[in-house]
Amino acid sequence: MPSPAGMKGNEGARARPPVPVLRLPGLRVRPERDADLAFLRRLYRSTRSTELTAAGWDEAMCRWFCDQQFDARRQDWNRRYPDAARLLLLRGTDPVGRLHLDLDGPDWRIIDIAFLPAACGHGTGSALLGDLIAQAGMASKGLALSVDPLNGRALALYTRLGFVETGRDASRLHLRHPCISSPEKPE
Repeated sequence: MPSPAGMKGNEGARARPPVPVLRLPGLRVRPERDADLAFLRRLYRSTRSTELTAAGWDEAMCRWFCDQQFDARRQDWNRRYPDAARLLLLRGTDPVGRLHLDLDGPDWRIIDIAFLPAACGHGTGSALLGDLIAQAGMASKGLALSVDPLNGRALALYTRLGFVETGRDASRLHLRHPCISSPEKPE
């Protein structure tokens, strides 16, 4: 994946950090495009299915609610993380997930990571996170993220991979992996 660079001729522009090249068996990675918006809305809605079912809303209300939440979240992330890598994860030509990754600051921050339900449980998330942990370690960075404490499946994965809680607020647990590479053993 090419590394974005600062624009020539614009003295005020700063260079973006290079996007890591992700190595994911069976998946391709590419930047998100405007044409991906319908998939991204569907993906977002799939991450909210449990609470939507519990709300008991009809289809129109669920769609309206998810569209409003998706738009607000997208606008907020674009404002807070303007230089973040916004990546689509594809199996063949079919999108199966997304990764938003901010490389600025003392830690790399996973802003969002999500997979369609059919793509979960096959080790893809573990492989993606393992690759990010290794690459952040090589860059002498930690890897931070936030998760809904009710998302037990994701929380179990993060804990198994070595993320530790660094704080919490009303709706999120904040986790960090130090990404320290173990020293090589002498032969």
